[in-house]
Amino acid sequence: EPVQSLGSDQWFYLQQRKYCQEGMSAAAALKRVLAEWVAWQHLAEVQLVQSEAKPLIEELQGQHRKVMGLTTRGLEMTFCTSYQFEKLGLDLIATAPSQKMHFFVDDANSDAVPFLFQKGVLFTGKNHKGKALFTFLKAAHFAPKHILFINDKEQDLKQVEEACEKNKVFFTGLRYSFLDKKVKDFQKKAAF
Repeated sequence: EPVQSLGSDQWFYLQQRKYCQEGMSAAAALKRVLAEWVAWQHLAEVQLVQSEAKPLIEELQGQHRKVMGLTTRGLEMTFCTSYQFEKLGLDLIATAPSQKMHFFVDDANSDAVPFLFQKGVLFTGKNHKGKALFTFLKAAHFAPKHILFINDKEQDLKQVEEACEKNKVFFTGLRYSFLDKKVKDFQKKAAF
């Protein structure tokens, strides 16, 4: 997360609502705040949300578990995200399902955007997270028996769960609620 509120997820959603309240359409508000958010991400200093995350990832990697990132961030955020991970000392490529870069285009779906696996992170953009994950896993020739997915967004958990059910892979989904209070408090302060 950014060390300041500007450019954070909570800032993003508040700005989006503000633009809608000022009369922008939902699509225009999303487009504007997304451009602002991307710009801030390239400038923001980041910190781990919880310091325990890095040792936990390293412990799982030490057990030779496959560990990777799955993000809604799009292609425009790949280099920025890689740089942020480097600054935090996070190396997700170490035990990722593939060491190679994979680029995908779903020509069959007109709503889909290109997505990319790079340095241990799958950048899905606005694509269905579960479909993107299994497209990548197939390309990586990796067939997991069990997927543990931790995410703060319920809809992303549901999408991966659906894809796991379809592909007959055992699924454990954990909703990461650690920042819920911070988001709620931020929205209260910003409302005054």
